[in-house]
Amino acid sequence: MDLAAFNGDPSWTLPMPARYVVSPDGTVEYADISPDYTRRGDPSELYPVLSSLTAH
Repeated sequence: MDLAAFNGDPSWTLPMPARYVVSPDGTVEYADISPDYTRRGDPSELYPVLSSLTAH
C-alpha cells in the first residue's frame, strides 16, 4: 500500500487505533490504545464499563 497516497500527504503515518469511554462528568472510564494498527480491542471489554455507567 502506498501510504503517502492513501493518507493524502507524504508523512507515511500509520493510524493508532484508540477507543475511549467518557462518563457524563468527563472522567475517562476506559481507554484502549494500541500502537499496532492491526490490533483492535474486543467489544466485550466494554460491557462491564458501560454497565457500570448505566447503573449510576
